[in-house]
Amino acid sequence: MIPEDHYEKIMMYLNLSPKEANKLATSTGEFSLKQYNEVHQFFNEKKIDIHDIEPSQFNYRDVDKNKIEKTLNDQ
Repeated sequence: MIPEDHYEKIMMYLNLSPKEANKLATSTGEFSLKQYNEVHQFFNEKKIDIHDIEPSQFNYRDVDKNKIEKTLNDQ
């Protein structure tokens, strides 16, 4: 499992065509062509299928090493 917000971003990158990716603005920091390429490279070269990865119920900010204990205690 990976944080839900990271899973959503990976899925966004995987569902974009190269043509669409080149049209997206990168100045806001919401999209990175470098990350887009890294995600595609990772799933093309590794033996991990996107269907082997599941989103957790938490976002990255909830499971950061400084917050994970509080998050688990709150559950």
